[in-house]
Amino acid sequence: ERKPAAAFAAKALASALETARADVDAKGLATATVRRASATDDAAASKAVAAAEKSENRSRALVHQLEGMVRALEEQRLNLESYVDAVAFARSRAEDALKRSTDKKLVEWQFLPTNLNWHRLRAKLITTDSEKAKEKPRRSSLTFSTPAKPEPPPSPLYHSTVTFGASAGHSKKVGAFKDGGLHHKLPGGQDDAAGLCRSLNASGGFDVATADACAKAVSDDLGEEFEEEQRTSKRPDKAARDFKKKALLAERVDVVLSQALSLAAAHVEGIIRCAADGSASHDTVLKRALAPDGRLLMGIECLLSTHGDEQGMLED
Repeated sequence: ERKPAAAFAAKALASALETARADVDAKGLATATVRRASATDDAAASKAVAAAEKSENRSRALVHQLEGMVRALEEQRLNLESYVDAVAFARSRAEDALKRSTDKKLVEWQFLPTNLNWHRLRAKLITTDSEKAKEKPRRSSLTFSTPAKPEPPPSPLYHSTVTFGASAGHSKKVGAFKDGGLHHKLPGGQDDAAGLCRSLNASGGFDVATADACAKAVSDDLGEEFEEEQRTSKRPDKAARDFKKKALLAERVDVVLSQALSLAAAHVEGIIRCAADGSASHDTVLKRALAPDGRLLMGIECLLSTHGDEQGMLED
């Protein structure tokens, strides 16, 4: 979903950057012309030169900012390619993969769940000989007896459990737990996460219209608002840094949700297997889940503490 958005953003930013660079060239020539024409030392000439240089520097600052945004977008494009690699890696290890705790910080494994295992406990009803002897034989109203029909075997009793490591961003690529987890980074929780992903999917993560308007404003020598922003900002590439932060958070959301969905899929597969093996209770659960208005409830028992990295895992 994000590839076309990133491509659109790259095209819009490239157009804005081309406009800004052309503007720098034009204003550079204009500044040189003003300097030649203002050979005298009078105040009016000095003021004209200062105004021309100010306009040229403003355009150069915009070019610098747009170049930073383009570089950040290219990094995001390469990062999206890593999603394709992650899918291929997961498919290649689908039969024998078990991501152990020692592998949880590996970038290649970051989308896969940690220590995901399915357990099934089967209980079988056993009737002892003494219990059989206590059963009363069936009697018929006729003078002869009829053999009792064998009762169908009882439904097997299954207890299905999935154990797993915390669904969290363990790799350094998504920040690990240096600054906590998503609950801390996205105070709005699921709404913030959904809005973040919608933003990246819709525009590639950049406010492209603002960048384009900014380039046109400077081109028309109306960039006072942009100049004020540059003066008050500590760094001119603030937009690029904001985008990188947003993209990193979105990838962390993807990593956490991917691991959590793997857990949910394993839970559903466990129910299907138990139902297929004759468990009446699991068959009932499955039928209810597959109904038009059906839902499937999955209870999770969390054994994390609030110490060290585990606080960040809880927040994810």
